[in-house]
Amino acid sequence: MLEPPTRPPRRFLVAACLGTALLTASGCDAIDSVLDGGPDTPGAVEATAPALDSDSDLVEEVRSALVEAEALASAAGSSYAGLAPLASRYATLNRTHLAELDADLSASSGPTSPGQTASGTAQPPVGGSEAAARKEVLRTETALRERLLTASREAGSGALAQRFAAMAAAVAQLQGAAPADDGAALVDDDGLSPAAVDALQVVLAGEHAAVFVYGALAAQTSRTAQPALASALTRAYRAHQGRRDRLVAALSAAGATPVAAEPAYELPADLSTPSAVRTRARELEEAAASAYAYGVASTAGKLRAQLSGWLSDAAVRGVGLGAKPEPLPGL
Repeated sequence: MLEPPTRPPRRFLVAACLGTALLTASGCDAIDSVLDGGPDTPGAVEATAPALDSDSDLVEEVRSALVEAEALASAAGSSYAGLAPLASRYATLNRTHLAELDADLSASSGPTSPGQTASGTAQPPVGGSEAAARKEVLRTETALRERLLTASREAGSGALAQRFAAMAAAVAQLQGAAPADDGAALVDDDGLSPAAVDALQVVLAGEHAAVFVYGALAAQTSRTAQPALASALTRAYRAHQGRRDRLVAALSAAGATPVAAEPAYELPADLSTPSAVRTRARELEEAAASAYAYGVASTAGKLRAQLSGWLSDAAVRGVGLGAKPEPLPGL
């Protein structure tokens, strides 16, 4: 059984409410009461730590993969000066994720000594050429990202699934690439649970806003003067448009009435510079990542896997628009 999902962060609520020109104050207040209300608030979502009892073996498997990746990155960075910057970024992220899991397990690895990983495991020797070592580091990190995505799908705890999906998104940010979306239908023969329907309605509301705002941002951007930015906005518009349509289809197939788009959404007063356009687009991806993470915690199976992939895509897209990589995108 899934644990109650971690509520979307405050930045998601703020982005959603500020992004809607015609959304009434009472509407935001209603959302706020659901997200922040106590146990007695109808529909309230309680923030919970991952329940690890039923997922302990999975956590240990993921931890072992993180230890292996951190050890290799640290050794490669120590062995080849040219690899040090790249390897350091991966090693630091791996250590951060290990610390997250250790905190969940209420365990502390203690300080490490030189030549050891954060877990206390001796660094493996790295042989061969620098090019071969780089290839191995990247291969290992890709395998780690895939393991995290698989673990997200397998986790019994929704909150733990959310954590693994965010970790995978963080690795994807450093790689500059998210897993490919096969475009398949979101719902299988099992249909959608009530919790999944509610979560997808939240995600769909965000997609409506993203499609509207991205369309406006693209219209403000010159393809001649800013070809790279214009192309990025067009790709983002099409991605969110496709997700919107698939969410509408999934909710309709489940017998739910998909939430409708607002008549209009608020735009910054000044979009005359590429910087202003990038900032608004980056905010859209940050809000989308939070919504996807929320959805991951409230779903299961193929649908959860799809939302995990969307979370990685939003995290990577945000970095492309100027955001800084973070260890847990969407949380």
